[in-house]
Amino acid sequence: SSDLKLVDGSKLSLSARLSQNPAFEGYYQIATNWQPGIGLRFGLNYRNMDVLVYDAAGRVEARLDYNQYLTSITLQSIFRHSLALSAGVEHSHTSMQTQIAPPDSPGYAGGNYDLLNVFVSLRLDTFDRTLYPRRGVKLLATSKLVRDLGNSIFMKLRFAGESVPTSFFSHLLSFECAVPLGSKLSLLGSLFAGVSSSDLIPDDYMFYLG
Repeated sequence: SSDLKLVDGSKLSLSARLSQNPAFEGYYQIATNWQPGIGLRFGLNYRNMDVLVYDAAGRVEARLDYNQYLTSITLQSIFRHSLALSAGVEHSHTSMQTQIAPPDSPGYAGGNYDLLNVFVSLRLDTFDRTLYPRRGVKLLATSKLVRDLGNSIFMKLRFAGESVPTSFFSHLLSFECAVPLGSKLSLLGSLFAGVSSSDLIPDDYMFYLG
């Protein structure tokens, strides 16, 4: 990964992972003259991975090749160096192609779908340091409206006879805290919660345990 300062008040960041599951993340962030201290950020992300589907007995039933491209535009305002409020628009293009699947399982035919996301996010960070914080809290709350472009993903789900909405809401909350127990000892705790307004949504927008 690398960071580059092009002009005053701007930053270009590029990061790549070269492995069996490659990924790329890049963004360009600039400061504006808008008040109160609003910045503008353009992002581009890519990730590739193998997705394994298991049957009821725990055996691998199918293997899918998953690719996702994500572009975003975000407006962000920072208050008191610890509180940030942001809003933006994301466009994601996802492709899932079948590598291995039972011949009688049309649900693993794969395909492409495009989603448009409108989101707002609140971030609070009062940790006294980035690594091994001794005190403070970190909170991230995000609400997102996800709309399918062209009903592509829902065409894939309708073969099961389910009624699938063309849009849904997704909300998540992430919380971490550090409580000092002594001069060299702190207790770290974390909580994550998420909920969607529909049960029939793309797999990569679901919340998982484990």
